Amino acid sequence: GSIASLKNLGLALPSKGNINGSGTAVAATTNTHNNNNSNAGSGTESLAKQTAYFMDMRARYNGDMVQLKEIQLNNSTELKSKAMDLLVLAHGLRHENINALIGWLSDHNRTAMVFDYCSRGSLQDVLIMDDIKLDWTFRLSLLTDLVRGMRYLHSSPIKCHGALTSRNCVVDARWVLKITDYALPSFYEAQGITPSQKSAKELLWTAPEILRNSKAFRCGTQAGDVYSFAIIMQEVVVRGEPYCMLSSSPEEIIAKLKKPPPLIRPSVSKGAAPPEAINIMRQYDDHSNEIPHLGGGHSVAEKLKLGLAVDPEEFSEVTIYFSDIVGFTTIAAHCTAVQVIDLLNDLYTIFDATINAYNVYKVETIGDAYMVVSGLPVRIPDHAEQIATMALDLLHQSGRFKVKYLPGVPLQLRIGMHTGPCCAGVVGLTMPRYCLFGDT
Repeated sequence: GSIASLKNLGLALPSKGNINGSGTAVAATTNTHNNNNSNAGSGTESLAKQTAYFMDMRARYNGDMVQLKEIQLNNSTELKSKAMDLLVLAHGLRHENINALIGWLSDHNRTAMVFDYCSRGSLQDVLIMDDIKLDWTFRLSLLTDLVRGMRYLHSSPIKCHGALTSRNCVVDARWVLKITDYALPSFYEAQGITPSQKSAKELLWTAPEILRNSKAFRCGTQAGDVYSFAIIMQEVVVRGEPYCMLSSSPEEIIAKLKKPPPLIRPSVSKGAAPPEAINIMRQYDDHSNEIPHLGGGHSVAEKLKLGLAVDPEEFSEVTIYFSDIVGFTTIAAHCTAVQVIDLLNDLYTIFDATINAYNVYKVETIGDAYMVVSGLPVRIPDHAEQIATMALDLLHQSGRFKVKYLPGVPLQLRIGMHTGPCCAGVVGLTMPRYCLFGDT
């Protein structure tokens, strides 16, 4: 179906001249929360101690309260076809942790996206309120909702949020977190709108590589969403603003993010989280730069970092998974080169997310071939079980996958598995790779 048009369908709105007035049908209110200990001038204060200020634009649609996201269309009320197509996709999203887009408002006073109204406000509002007790169960519940919503969004046609912050995570009356304002950067791009420039404080959720890339900055990326999620996690864990543990101003932080060294990132003090969580964060923090590129675990990365030789290692028993796409040559012949890359990226993004649930190591992808191993670099007894269960999961995911450029063409996966010995080691100096050798 088409996106709902809200014009003349019972949507009551405040006039622009009376935005702060109250009425029986509409409330557009400005809420503030003051604390004598607030320090609004600092970029590093605790959220619970600062002044909370947020504009809440609400209206009633068919008797129900809705939330307005006002968007200026450069003195126009007409949507371009690409922007409308994007709204149609967003309107079709249905998930418990996605705030539903009801429709698009277009009248002589304003143009706006219209979302479901969540009475608890944003996640940032919840963190600010001193009277809301946030135990670890509650915090974990909010973060789990966010993870579920983002996993759904990343697997949807929208692909990524592009501007995720704690302000566009909203909480409903049942304390369920929902993601809102999704695909706004892509909408601006499709409509040909240049959004107002963000302040340094508003950029604190933005990944460094996106800050340095104007094209990625306009639309966002899935990897950028993951970075934004990590910043939100820091907010929830320490109940403080992004980078609140640093004495630097937002402008200084953004400058360092754009041009390291030194590498700048949030940290969590010992008393701010359970000890086991602190230990895990410390372990990943020490080697996060090397491990994704080198593979093979901390010892391999640390040896290379120190300039030491990494000797090949024999493994008496591992299980290796191989797969490729049935009829990939035929599928590729009906697509452009860019479409083939897009297809493989979409599929293997889903696969990469799926294998994270298993004790396996992704070796490589070459074209449509996908290779995973279990039992190295860390030896485990149940490597065959891990690979077999993972293979069934990937088979299920491929059965649900739709080739968007070839609707109606099923995607079939051809899978092989084998258990046996192999040898593993690092090959290369400029871009070292952890490689496997042997008949297995």
